[in-house]
Amino acid sequence: IYTNGKKINLEKNIKKLTVMTIKNTFLFITLFSITQTVVSQTLKTYNGNYNGGEATYQYYENSDYERIFNGKFSYKTINNNPAAYNSGRVYQGITINGVFKENKKDGFWEGSQTLTSQMRSNASAAVTVNGNYSSGVKTGLWTYKQYVVEKKKTETVINAFNFNNNVLVGTI
Repeated sequence: IYTNGKKINLEKNIKKLTVMTIKNTFLFITLFSITQTVVSQTLKTYNGNYNGGEATYQYYENSDYERIFNGKFSYKTINNNPAAYNSGRVYQGITINGVFKENKKDGFWEGSQTLTSQMRSNASAAVTVNGNYSSGVKTGLWTYKQYVVEKKKTETVINAFNFNNNVLVGTI
């Protein structure tokens, strides 16, 4: 075949066109897939009511529109339960801080709770627990600290525990 006085190899041009079409189709599918993954896993931040307290956490929605925790997590509450006041105990609050990775606790986590008694002794206590997770499994050294203040005296209890694959190792 001749065009504008030049000989054209039709078979060679069809092969080139076919290869280019396949490459472009592959490129399009790859880019579309990457875009869908990135769009569907865009991190969002929630800040508001959560399980009787307030939380701030990062998440994304999967293809079923379920929230997948992924990133920092912070929770705190103040218990204003009238039954607690009637018993003479008032919880000052609970705090929990850590990180989620693909809906599993990962890295360092810490939780604490304080309690103040409104009885004659006007005692207070604080408990802190912290340790590491690896893909949702407790691992390594965990510490438990308890501080009790009563009549201007402070009593401190500190315990350390080792976990291996969510199993307590050693003695308590």
